[in-house]
Order: sequence, then structure tokens, then C-alpha cells
Amino acid sequence: MAPKRVAFLFVGGAHQVLHSASVAAELGSDPRFEVTCFVTQDDERRMLEEVARAWPDSRLSITDFPAPRWSILMGRIIPGLRAMKLPRLLANRRQLSGFDAVVLTERTSTILKKLPGCPVLIHIPHGAGDRARGFEPRLRLFDFIIVSGEKDARRMTDEGLVAKSRIAVSGSTKLDALERLGAGRPKLFENDRPTVLYNPHFDGRLGSWPRWGVQVIDAFAAQSDFNLIVAPHIRLFEGASAAERAAFEARAIPGRIIVDAGSARSCDMTYTNAADIYLGDVSSQVYEFLARPRPCVFLDSTGADWKDDPNYAFWHLGDVVTDLSDVLPTITRAGAAHAAYIARQNAAVCAAVGGDWRGASARAAAAIAGFLTGGSAPHTLASTTVRS
Repeated sequence: MAPKRVAFLFVGGAHQVLHSASVAAELGSDPRFEVTCFVTQDDERRMLEEVARAWPDSRLSITDFPAPRWSILMGRIIPGLRAMKLPRLLANRRQLSGFDAVVLTERTSTILKKLPGCPVLIHIPHGAGDRARGFEPRLRLFDFIIVSGEKDARRMTDEGLVAKSRIAVSGSTKLDALERLGAGRPKLFENDRPTVLYNPHFDGRLGSWPRWGVQVIDAFAAQSDFNLIVAPHIRLFEGASAAERAAFEARAIPGRIIVDAGSARSCDMTYTNAADIYLGDVSSQVYEFLARPRPCVFLDSTGADWKDDPNYAFWHLGDVVTDLSDVLPTITRAGAAHAAYIARQNAAVCAAVGGDWRGASARAAAAIAGFLTGGSAPHTLASTTVRS
């Protein structure tokens, strides 16, 4: 019997690659499957090649997912069109229709369901955040979904978006991949000051950057008790010009403040592993940070009514600041305040990304294999034991 052909489609940006690349590698090690990874950027290709080296039996094919020429020209004129997901999908839909399944980390590609010849669509979400945007009607268009933790599985089923039979829980495939890749805890500053990671989200309606971002950096520049890493969600400067990115990164202070507009280090947990305290707003990256529980401080620059809102569930894992002048005092108290949050953080991490994510990529691949071959694809695959 010929192997089943599975495409892993990377059209959402480099920050999404590590959420499914290791699953592609595991599935590519199974002779029953032929795996092709489609990429749109050089940094996506580099990440995939690094994962492939860590899984030497993976037999991955990595190929370009080109945009039509007209959309490339439009993207040069209108920066917001640079991602060009829809033109790429439409231009390559016939090629994708030749696969038995397509695995996606984003949801724009569900447009394929509305076109003839659409293969099975499998979703591995890029993150385990709490925002409503992660739980939206397009989830119904996927034939099968693999999530990191029971938190997301429960919300998807409770809200009637996905039947329990079409969802599996694997543990965090990104954390599993990075452990295999040997991601450590880098020392980014040549001093012993605690390091704070400021990780504002790209959504200006919810995030802290438009209202408080520059002032936060200025406040840290004026003190000498903490190092600061400013690493926003990679999409914050996605459409920015080279001059705009340079102006942002010029706020760095050697030996004290790192400012990154979106390099690979914003995607591979270099910064989350290096930091001692997390400072953020609505980014799901907080769950990756809390894989090793540490103090968190959340910025409420919008006056959100958040305490009983599931979209802000992770704000219960640290102190919440509602006044810009309280940022540094709250950061200073964060270490002492952490004891009150440790148990809650451990429970939240277990629910969001699995208690032990080692082997998550293999579990996700096994779930896909079971679903595509008519075998078993059990709902609960991940360990619920909290890692030390």
C-alpha cells in the first residue's frame, strides 16, 4: 500500500513553526506516511532544517509555498499584504488537493474547506492562550485537532466548537521539540541582576504596547536593579519598515536592556528561558514561560473587567498592574509575592501544556496516524503529572 501523503503547511510565520515541526518529523519517521513541509520564508526553512537534524530518521521534504507574482508586487506597495496567505493558498490549492491530509497551525487556511478537492484538515494550534480568538467558529472546519492541554480541549468542547471524538491532547509539542534541540537557560547579561521579560502582544486593542510600551522601557532605563528584555509578539513589528524596526531596537542599552523586534530568539524561547520575571498582557507565551514557574506581572492598560472572564484566565497567575507608576514597584515585589501563586501556576501549566511534555511530538504524530488510518486516536494522550 502506498504511503499516505501528509502536508504540513507553514504560512503563519516563523513563530508558529516549532508548534508542529517536531510532529512532522515524528510522522515522517513512520514508513506509512510521506511528509512534505511547505514554507514561505527562509527562517521557517531554517527552523525546520534544525528540527530535521534532531530527528535524523524523519525523511522530511521541505519545499517552497510560492505566492503568485501579482500578490508579491502588491505586497511591495502595501506592507500589510506581505503575509499573502490567501493568494498563496488559492495559487497552490490544486497541489494541496493531492495530499491525504494537511496539518495547519493557523486558521486562515480553512478557506480550503470551501474549495473543491479539499483534503482532511488537521489543526495544531500555535499556543495555549486564553483569548477568545483561539476559540472561534472556524475550528468547526477542521476534521481533527490536537491541543497541548485539557484546558483548551475542554473549552472547545464546552463551547460546542469541536466534538470530543475529533480532538486529542498531546502535551506541548513546542516544549518537547525545544528540549530535544537542547534549549537551555542562556545568560544574556554579564551581571547578576534579575532579568525581566517584557512581552507585549500585537493586538493594540488588548495589549499594553500602544499605551504604556515606551514608558515601560523608559522606566527600566532609569533604574539599575533589573535587566530588561523587550521581546514583543513577533507580529507587533511584522509590517514595520526597516527604519521603524531600527528605531525600536535603538532603545536597547548594552549590558542592561535588550530590544528585539522579532528575531529567531523571539520564537525559540531564548528569552523566556533567560528571564526571571515575566511582564506581559494577553500573550499565550506566558504559558511557555511558566513551564518553569516564576513570578509574573500583568499589565492592564485598558481597564479590562477581567476577574471572571475566561479570556484573561492567566491574569490570576501573578499581580495585575492598573497604573503605569506601579510597574516597577510591583516588579520589585514579584519575587516575594510569588509564593502565593506557585500552586496556581503549576495547576495552570498542567492544564494548558501538559504536566510532562516529553514525548508530546510522538503522541501527536501517533494521534494523526491513528486518525488517518482508522485506528485509535485517544482523547487524552498527555501526562497530567506536573514536572519539577
